[in-house]
Amino acid sequence: MSSRAVSILHYVSLRTAVAAAIQKGYPSAILVAFTRSEGKAPTLKKLGLEPLIGSGNIEKDCDLIKDAVKRANVVVNCADADDLPLTKIILNGLEESHSKNPIYIHTR
Repeated sequence: MSSRAVSILHYVSLRTAVAAAIQKGYPSAILVAFTRSEGKAPTLKKLGLEPLIGSGNIEKDCDLIKDAVKRANVVVNCADADDLPLTKIILNGLEESHSKNPIYIHTR
């Protein structure tokens, strides 16, 4: 996997199992976790994740999320499936992906 293999969007503390499983299978992958809270960054770093800190406003975070998705080979979205604006941003980012065959996984 490339150096920026996985973006985990909308990191939720209950989703640490997702990150742990990816790290176990792909120990050299860089995992990027999106959070709306700067206060969660130290915890994410302790878990071996690279924090991507947003504002909590989807319109303001659109480019930040899209750029992370474009650089990823795999996107794991742990956010609610009803978040249509986020899903559209992710799909747009995947269309412009630097990866030949990006993978999108939605956990719920």
